[in-house]
Amino acid sequence: MKRLLKRRSSRRGETFAELLVSVLIIALSALLLASLYQAAYRVGDAARDLDRDFYDAVTEEEQAAPGEWTIGEFKTED
Repeated sequence: MKRLLKRRSSRRGETFAELLVSVLIIALSALLLASLYQAAYRVGDAARDLDRDFYDAVTEEEQAAPGEWTIGEFKTED
């Protein structure tokens, strides 16, 4: 314990600089994690929107011509 107190009161300022660097690293890693989470959420949200639009379009096609409808170049028949 005395060693820690002695080092804390060191005149060279190593421990204070180390503390600042470690706090900076922790803050940057938390910011990176939050930005990655937000990016993943946006990508998932965009994928859900695209899926919903696709299935809405397919449903419209199915209702317009129940016997035959196309997706791209593939034709399906009942």
